[in-house]
Amino acid sequence: MISGNDVLGGVFLVVTDSPTKPTIITSSQSPVLDSSVTMGCISTSQSQPDNHELVLTSTWKLNGTEFKSGRFSFQGTSLVINPVRLRDKYTRYTCVTKETGHGYNGPTSVESQEFRLTPRYGPQFIKIEGTEGRSPLIREDGYGPVVCKTDCNPSCVMEWRRQGASLISPRGTTDNQLELRDSRLPRTREVTYTCKARLSTNAGFTAPTMEKKVTVEIYFPPLITMVRYLEESDTYRPVGTSDIRIAEDFSLILSLDISSHPKPNVILLNNQKTVAMGTVSDTAGIYNVELNNLQCNHTGRYGVRATNFVTQNRSNVNSDVRQLGLQVSCTPRRLGSANNVIGLAGRKDQTIPLNVTVIANPVPTGQWSDGVRTLPVLQNNNYTYTVRGNVQVRSVNDYRKYHVNITNGIQGALTVTFQIHPEVPDIPVDFRSSEVGYDYVKVMWTSGFNGGTSQLFHVDVMSVGDEWITDMLNISDKGQGVLMTHTLVGLTPSTYYIIRLNISNKVGRGNSTEISIRTRTIEPPTHVNLTVLILAVSVTLLLFVTGILGGVVTWQRRNQQGDTTRTEVIATNADARNVNVSRPTRGGAAKCEAAATDDDGYTLTLEIPKGGAADYESLTTDDKDYTALSEISKGDAADYESLTTDDKDYTALSKISKGGAADYESLTTDDKGYIPMSKTPKGGASNLKSLTTDDEAYIPMSEITKDKNQLYDDISPA
Repeated sequence: MISGNDVLGGVFLVVTDSPTKPTIITSSQSPVLDSSVTMGCISTSQSQPDNHELVLTSTWKLNGTEFKSGRFSFQGTSLVINPVRLRDKYTRYTCVTKETGHGYNGPTSVESQEFRLTPRYGPQFIKIEGTEGRSPLIREDGYGPVVCKTDCNPSCVMEWRRQGASLISPRGTTDNQLELRDSRLPRTREVTYTCKARLSTNAGFTAPTMEKKVTVEIYFPPLITMVRYLEESDTYRPVGTSDIRIAEDFSLILSLDISSHPKPNVILLNNQKTVAMGTVSDTAGIYNVELNNLQCNHTGRYGVRATNFVTQNRSNVNSDVRQLGLQVSCTPRRLGSANNVIGLAGRKDQTIPLNVTVIANPVPTGQWSDGVRTLPVLQNNNYTYTVRGNVQVRSVNDYRKYHVNITNGIQGALTVTFQIHPEVPDIPVDFRSSEVGYDYVKVMWTSGFNGGTSQLFHVDVMSVGDEWITDMLNISDKGQGVLMTHTLVGLTPSTYYIIRLNISNKVGRGNSTEISIRTRTIEPPTHVNLTVLILAVSVTLLLFVTGILGGVVTWQRRNQQGDTTRTEVIATNADARNVNVSRPTRGGAAKCEAAATDDDGYTLTLEIPKGGAADYESLTTDDKDYTALSEISKGDAADYESLTTDDKDYTALSKISKGGAADYESLTTDDKGYIPMSKTPKGGASNLKSLTTDDEAYIPMSEITKDKNQLYDDISPA
C-alpha cells in the first residue's frame, strides 16, 4: 500500500537482466609514458524498474586474464594505471559488468572489445646495426652502410655526427631509423660516429635525447708531409728544391713527418735500389733515415718512399715518394786507380789523347803542362769527369812526360803524369813463301811501322805435330815498306811446315804472322821398263828366226826337187859338208849366228813356243850338241842374265812368274849338251843371240814359217 510517496507495506519487485556490452573509454588514449591513465568500463543496466538500486560492477582482464594488483587500481567500473609503462602499448584490455546488491549477484555482461593504449614516449633505446664483424676499414673503401635504430612515439628526430661534427643533419623519421654511408673517410687512425635520437619540438611533451657512438679503425696509405735534413751544424733544415750538399765522410740524416695507418715502412732509394731503412722516432708520426759515411759516388738523386698495408695490398693505391738531390763534396781523385802515372804508346805524326777520368764534386778543372792542347772537361755522370788534352807527336823529343793539375775548389789537388813512349811494331805485310825446295824455303815480307823505335824480326819453324824451333833471331829491319827475305835450310823433303814471323822492339813483341808450306819431294831416277825392253827384243828375234826358218824350208823343198836353195849360213855335220860353226864348249855358252844342217843336209831348229819368244844372250849345247831350254812361264817374256848348267850340263831355270820377264845372259847345257828351257809365255817373244849344234851338227829349232827371208838369199845349199 502506498500512501503518497511512502511505502506503507508490501514487496519491491525488481526484474533483473545482464548489463549491456561494455565499452572501454580512457582519459587519454595516448598517455605520456610514466603518467597515469584512467580507463572506464561503460555499461548500462537492463534491470527494471530503473530504481532497482542494484550496483553495476566491472571486472578487467589483461591479455585475457584477470588481474588485481600492482600499479593497477579500480574505481567503480574504471581502471587506473599508474604509471603507464612502455609495455602497456602491447597489452590488450577487456572488461565485463554485472549488477549486485541486496544479496543479489547478477549475470555478467558480454565482454567488451579489446582496447590498446598507445603511450607517448621519447627514445627508449638506440642501437647501430651493420658494424658487427667488421675489420679495420681502408680509407678508399668508405664506411657503411650502417643503420641507427630507436623507439619513439611519436617518431623521433634523428641525426649522424662524425668526430662531433654533423655528418647527416637532424631529420624526422617514420620508422625510427637512419642509415649512414661515409665515402670520404678522414686520414685519421680512428673515426667516431654518433647517432642521436630525440623528440620533435611539437610532440607536446618532453623526453631526454638519446645517442649511440661507434668508433671505426681506418687504414690509409702513407703521406709524407715534411722532409728535413740535418746540417753539419746539427740543425734540421727543410728539404726544398735545391740539392743537399754534405762533405765526404759525413752522414745524411733525414727526418720525415708521415701520416700513415698502419705504420709505414720507410726506405731511401738510389737508382731504384734500397740504400737505407727508416726507423721510428720517439715522436709519433716522425721517422728517421740515415745514410752513413758518404762518399763522392753517393752523389745523385734519391727518393724517400713510404709504404704500408694499404699500398702493399691495393694495386690502385700508390706509395708516397719524395725526391731529393744529394751532392757529396770531394777533392779530385782518379777513378778506379791510385796510380797517378799513365803510360801511353804513340807513333810519329799521330795525335795522342791525354785523358784521365776522375771522381770529383764540384766540377774539376785541369791545368796542363807545356805541349798539351787543353780540351773541355767532359762530365760522365753526377760525380765522374774526364779531364782531356792531346799531344801531337812530331819527333822523338815528343816521347816524354806531360802533367795536369786537377782542382775543384775544395782543399787539395790531383796531379796526373802521362808518359808517352813508342809502341810495339805493326805486323809485317804480305808474309809469304817465294821459293820452296827439297830442303829449303825462301820467305819474304814487307816491313811495317816499327812502333817508334828500331825493330827486329824473328823466324820460327815447326813441322806439323812437332814443336816450334827458332830458325833465326834478330833479323835487322831495313826500313818501313822495304821488302825483306830469309831462307830456311836443312828442312826435310816432302814435309809440311808452319813458318812464323815474329816482330819486336824495345817496347815489346808485336803480333806474329804464319804461313804453311810443304817441301818438295825428291823424285826417283828414271828406270828402263825391262818388260817392254824384253818384249821388243823378243819380237825382233822372233822375226829374225822366222825369216831363217822360212829360208831353210824353202831350201829343203828345192833340194827335194833338185833345186838349189840359198841360205845365209850353212853348217854341215860330221861328214864336213859346209860346216862353219864350231862346237860349243860343254857347259858353256855358244853364240851362233847361223843355222846348222844335219847329216842329211837339213837344218834342225828348236821348237819355239806359240805366241811368244825367249830372249837369251847365250845358248849352250849338251854332249850331243843339243841346246836344252827350261819351260818359260805363260803370259810374258823371260829375261835371264845368266843360266848355269847342272852336273849333266843342263841349264836349270826356275819358273818365271806370270806377267814378268827373265833376262838371261847365258844358258848352260846339261850332261847331254841340252839347254833346259821353260815354255815361252804366250804373247811374248824369244830373243836368241846364239844357237849351237848338237853332236850331229844339227840345231834344234821350232817350226818356222815357210815364207822366204831375204836375209838368206846369199846362202847356197850344201
